[in-house]
Amino acid sequence: MADGCDRAGDRPAEAAGDAGPTDSSDAAGRAARAAPFAGIASLRGVTGVGIDAVEVERLRRLLEHLPRACERLFSAQERGYADSFADPYPRYAARFAAKEAVGKALGIGIIGFVWREIEVLSGGKPRVALHGRVAEIARRLGVT
Repeated sequence: MADGCDRAGDRPAEAAGDAGPTDSSDAAGRAARAAPFAGIASLRGVTGVGIDAVEVERLRRLLEHLPRACERLFSAQERGYADSFADPYPRYAARFAAKEAVGKALGIGIIGFVWREIEVLSGGKPRVALHGRVAEIARRLGVT
C-alpha cells in the first residue's frame, strides 16, 4: 500500500511560513519555488489529501481467510455491489483503498475509525457517505 496525506494546508510552503527573501530582486526565485504549486489556489479550503492503493490479491487472500472481515470492513450496500460481479475482489480492493484514503485525508489514519463508517457509493463518479464518528470528525473539520 502507498501512503500519502498532506495535512499542511492549502498553501505552498512559501506561503505557509517559509516566506524567503522579500526584496523584489528575488521575484524570479520566488516564482521558481512556487512553480510546483501552480494551480493550488483552486484547492483553497482543502482539509487534507489522502491516497492509497491496495493489491487485489492481498485483499482476496484476507477475505478468503477471514470471511467475517468482509462484514467488518464493508457495508451491506458495498458488499451487494461488489458481489454482483463475477470477480468481486477488485471492487472490494478499490473500496478498501478509498476508505483508507478518506481516513488519511481526515487525519484519523487507517486505524482511527470503524471501516463501515466510510461507505463508498456505487455508480458514477466516486463518492463516499460518512457515518458515525467519522461523519462527526468531518463535520468538525468543515468537510461536506
